[in-house]
Amino acid sequence: MPNGPPLSLDTLSAEISLQDTIKLRQQQHAEQISSRLITLFGWSVGCTWALALILAAADYTFIGRGWMAAADRLVTEKVLLAIIAATIAQLGAVVAGIVYAVFKSPPPDPDET
Repeated sequence: MPNGPPLSLDTLSAEISLQDTIKLRQQQHAEQISSRLITLFGWSVGCTWALALILAAADYTFIGRGWMAAADRLVTEKVLLAIIAATIAQLGAVVAGIVYAVFKSPPPDPDET
């Protein structure tokens, strides 16, 4: 391995062909898309859980003050299971987006083989 600063497209631009430069730019673009998708997923999950916690706090406040019966809760076990299921579905969409960005084509359909 060479010593010194890591190689980047800017330091290699004079040494490589145009086609290799294009391939490297596409790879960098795919990495940026992947990074942004993961960040967006993190924010989405964080905001969803924050909303669930705010609703749970409202539940406890309303029930504690007698404004609402315990049977009328906003956040039940069904709501928490729905949040977990939605998070798994979001994760699948993020992985599919990253795969598409990196490999430039979706996987082939099993029916086409």
